Amino acid sequence: MIFESKGEFLNELNKLNKFKVLGIDFGFKKSGLAIYNSEVNVVTPLIIFNNITSEFDKLIKLLSENRVNAVIVGYPLHLDGNETVQTDEIKKFAGMLVSKVNIPIILSDERFTTSLANTLLKEAKLKRKVRNKMDDMVSASILLENFFY
Repeated sequence: MIFESKGEFLNELNKLNKFKVLGIDFGFKKSGLAIYNSEVNVVTPLIIFNNITSEFDKLIKLLSENRVNAVIVGYPLHLDGNETVQTDEIKKFAGMLVSKVNIPIILSDERFTTSLANTLLKEAKLKRKVRNKMDDMVSASILLENFFY
């Protein structure tokens, strides 16, 4: 089920003793994934998918292997809160996902996550090549941190 309310989504998760939530920073070229574990209250960058829609079966397998209980998909909005060109693709992706897995899914505002990720990686003095390989995973981590903290 795709939830529209953060409160309802959290109520569903709170029915569980402990849970894991996958965060997805969806992109046309690459998508970053991170995971939140409620048992230890930690967000961990996980993996980068190149063209996540073509690797959809791999994503479903990853959800199962990591015993993920819910998914938060980054929802890109303009600064004024209006939808972007990418929001329709995000909705389609979330629809594909909900048709394959029976876990709660929510779309969550991801404004500034990529720029914050790049700033953090620059401050860590990582080279551009390394930053480009990690930025989407870090963005997914920030998405989860913004949602839960």
